Amino acid sequence: EPVDDMRPDNPPVCPEVLDELTHYFLDSDFDVKNLYQTLVSTNAYQLSSRSEEVESARRACFAQMNIKSFTAEQLYDCIATATRMGSSQPAPNGQEGIARLANTSRSAFLEQFRAPPGQPTDYHAGIPQALTLMNGGLVNNASNASTSGLLNSLPPFFSDKQRVETLFLATLSRKPTDAERSAMLDCLNAADGKKKKFETLGDILWALLNSAEFTLNH
Repeated sequence: EPVDDMRPDNPPVCPEVLDELTHYFLDSDFDVKNLYQTLVSTNAYQLSSRSEEVESARRACFAQMNIKSFTAEQLYDCIATATRMGSSQPAPNGQEGIARLANTSRSAFLEQFRAPPGQPTDYHAGIPQALTLMNGGLVNNASNASTSGLLNSLPPFFSDKQRVETLFLATLSRKPTDAERSAMLDCLNAADGKKKKFETLGDILWALLNSAEFTLNH
């Protein structure tokens, strides 16, 4: 840490792997896409953080995935993607970065999560950041019944069960457990009227966006 710190006093954990990847990258004529495909196909990349207790020495050798916070940029983009924020028209080819820089909502969010001076790659979670997620405009707009792209994209013929499953798949990339599904359906059944039920769906989405499972890379 950080990933681009190549000083002699910060040696790689597995220099043999780094050398192998270096030669592989050269032999592929600097094919970045192919390199990414290779990395994400490895067992080390696909390890889960859910495992038995692992000794710290083995953890450094990719025995399991280490849980870590998203960077502010990653967190914003995850929220935006999961909740279908922004225009339905994609940015012109090659101009995605320019579109991000022009996004004032994104800039304001990143300002709240600014890293300390001298630590540009670190993200320090704390009370201000937690309050930004819970009460800030980004998550509130993303989960509000009248402004949420995800909620407004739900087909009217969906059952409550299908709506709940869609929210889980969009945010956590999995279906709810039986206990989670039961709890969510109980909340929806307690809602009086169509408008109140839609607001309850917004509350469920808000809870998912603020969950550790969504905000941590695991």
